[in-house]
Amino acid sequence: MARITIVEDEPAVALGLIELLKTENHEVIHFDNGEDAVAAFGDQPADLVLLDITLPGMNGYDVCRRLRSGGFVQPVIMVSARSQPVDRVVGLEVGADDYVTKPFNTRELIARISAQLRSADRIRNAPVGQGEARRHLLAIFFSDICGYSRIMHEDESHGISLLHDHNTLMTQAIEAHAGDVVEIIGDAFLARFESAVDAVRTALQVQADFRRRNSTKAEHDHILVRIGIHLGDVLDYGNSLKGDTINIAARLQQLAEPGSICISEDVHSVVARKIDCTFEDLGQPALKNISQRLKIWKVIELSAT
Repeated sequence: MARITIVEDEPAVALGLIELLKTENHEVIHFDNGEDAVAAFGDQPADLVLLDITLPGMNGYDVCRRLRSGGFVQPVIMVSARSQPVDRVVGLEVGADDYVTKPFNTRELIARISAQLRSADRIRNAPVGQGEARRHLLAIFFSDICGYSRIMHEDESHGISLLHDHNTLMTQAIEAHAGDVVEIIGDAFLARFESAVDAVRTALQVQADFRRRNSTKAEHDHILVRIGIHLGDVLDYGNSLKGDTINIAARLQQLAEPGSICISEDVHSVVARKIDCTFEDLGQPALKNISQRLKIWKVIELSAT
């Protein structure tokens, strides 16, 4: 039996989760807002947290950040109606261990909870030194297909066909420039590069390859992607990466126009004199869930101007 904390403001969802977990012989604590949950964690420790994102007051992302900064190391599973890949990425990068989309399959949720509890037990019982993260300076590349949810809603088989073409091209471009695909989340790609130059060259190749592909296809077969790249410290756990660098890359991708590339000032300062392209200064726009203002640049391939 585990002690599981639920942070969920929808009464019907909370009641369903409470009853489900009790049938699995877990002890359950429920909070309907983030502030009370954070305040109570010192007195009511949990083995696992089920955390909604859209909460009154403090949202789930901020709750997760507060828990992690306060030293909470047990599993956090975000349970949210938000289904975009970037939401899952941001959730994982603020410290969540898993992300489940509402409406969820109850058996799948129980299986994910059990898997996280087993993983936490293994980490607790591992010899000292095992499972520790290594810190790297990496260029993080994040992309997704514009309008993919709409495409899948209108014609699922067509969407799957486009996704296959997209994934093949993306993987080839990333590997051709010494990058590693970290995770594919639906239509989104998360990749890592030791070199910011390689990351930007990959992005330029991807956009050029899609332009060439699209020129031979009917408009409804076009694939347009947005790409964001940031350079910064990343915690490498072997099979996963964590850190604000990934969150920032995901937000830069959201800022990019269809078929374009946005990079941070940290990337621009490294690549500006090393790549045959131009850059448009986008100023310091606000990035969702990013407290600091970053100078952002749009990368423009010379042949595309």
